[in-house]
Amino acid sequence: MSVDSDPDMFSSQTTVASNWSKDERSQKDTFNWAMEMMSHGQYLPLKSQASLNLEDLQYSTKMYYIRQARLACEIVCESIAPSQGIELLTQVYQSMKLKTAETKKKDAVTDTIISAYKKAEDYTTKVQILSLIVEKYSKSELLSFIEGLTIYKIDAARKYASTHGPGQYVTPPKITRLRLSKQKIHHFIEFISAPCYLQVVGFGSRHLKLSSGLTVKVPKVIRTMIASRLITAYNNYCKDNTILPPCRATQYKIIKACAASQLKSLHGLDNYISDGMESIDTLKKVVSNLGTKGLQTSKVSDLIQSLDTLKLHLKNEFRSHLSTESDCSQHCMHFALSEKGCEHTHSNICQPCDRMYQIRDEIQNVMTSNFSNIEIQEKEELEHDILVSTEKNLGLEGSFY
Repeated sequence: MSVDSDPDMFSSQTTVASNWSKDERSQKDTFNWAMEMMSHGQYLPLKSQASLNLEDLQYSTKMYYIRQARLACEIVCESIAPSQGIELLTQVYQSMKLKTAETKKKDAVTDTIISAYKKAEDYTTKVQILSLIVEKYSKSELLSFIEGLTIYKIDAARKYASTHGPGQYVTPPKITRLRLSKQKIHHFIEFISAPCYLQVVGFGSRHLKLSSGLTVKVPKVIRTMIASRLITAYNNYCKDNTILPPCRATQYKIIKACAASQLKSLHGLDNYISDGMESIDTLKKVVSNLGTKGLQTSKVSDLIQSLDTLKLHLKNEFRSHLSTESDCSQHCMHFALSEKGCEHTHSNICQPCDRMYQIRDEIQNVMTSNFSNIEIQEKEELEHDILVSTEKNLGLEGSFY
């Protein structure tokens, strides 16, 4: 008997096969079939289903399921609202987010903590109180609970909780302050206000506000030395006279409080200093010129280093060594100004000051011994530069007395 001759038998066999296929079709196959129908073959079939918790999956596997789920949701929303699938998906996500936020409500303990947070006055106490609940709620929930709260403060509270513990009190560090006597302050101010370090300008004025609230008008002044070198000179002076100076930080604060402009250019204000510094640069050029004519490199380096040391001494240290009763002839103001009645002896010699004459003699000896065949005109020019530079250095020393 053929199948064609018995149509009822054929219909029965087809129905059995269809029921068998529905029973045997897995959930994954059903999902792939539905997605293929809705996407018209554009959806890539799902290869497998998650058999473990999502948190236990590998990162690549987890991201694969997230991509497949997102694409499936987009296809479903596009089928429900053609050409508006993305907008519908966004509104669905927002409604789920609001529903989740509504389910998580504040408890009585949280209300008490928030009330204590609002009553706190200083920043540290607020962060300490906020650290009790920052791990329990998300940032968006905390922002909705407390008006005026910022994300920065939430991060600070979470850092506080992880470092010290939620709500733990941290003992502030003990700060020890040493009281400075008025005598030390007056001694330091006297030193930095000496005429050799402070020059009064012929125009302009400043207003100093005292701690009592009184404002005093003072003439505008210019400080001839930077703060660091001024402090170094004062510390050296205290060391020579066995005086205990304030710490450097305190000295910087006092100098900052004693407002004064910083001297940037000496031309037109003190030509002796300007010419003296320029003369040392001229001597350095003379030494460098001799180096190009065959003078040993080590000798050139030694002479230039000595000139730099002399320049630093004359610019910063020399004026602090001057005294009316110094036992050094270069530092005695009575002796330098040819004052009569100098009642003490001059038994010491200042090595840096005496070095100026030694450098001059060394350069002249080098020119005579090593460069006897130098042209007469060029030799006369070098000797003239040395003589003029030495005179300017002497003029610089005399300007400090």
